[in-house]
Amino acid sequence: MKKVLLIFFAFLLSINAITCLANNVADNEEIKPSTYEPIVVRKEPTNFHRSLEAPIFAYYAAGTINLDFVENLGAATVVIQNLTAGAQVAELIDTGMGNVVIDIDSILTVGNYYMTITTMSGDVYYAEFTLE
Repeated sequence: MKKVLLIFFAFLLSINAITCLANNVADNEEIKPSTYEPIVVRKEPTNFHRSLEAPIFAYYAAGTINLDFVENLGAATVVIQNLTAGAQVAELIDTGMGNVVIDIDSILTVGNYYMTITTMSGDVYYAEFTLE
């Protein structure tokens, strides 16, 4: 009789664990943003009547921000802020590599983001985007 009760309780425990795991996976899927999101990067204007297109193509994919540089801007600092969660990631990059991938898993949630790319020459590029 003890073996039957032990097997029964083990069965109930395993059902409970599977249910909790399924709920956790479902919750995580709701928090994660879509798999691909283009990001428009603009150059901070020197005259405040317009903002210029930047020589940078950017997109979000699978927990990373991918930056493709059309021209070599030299060394630059990239700061990505999660405005919804209040967290940020900062990295020093070399734009001469052409393509740079920045991991944002540590601040990743659905929400609003702001990115700045500041070159050593003082040029500032920015992007505002939402991950859903």
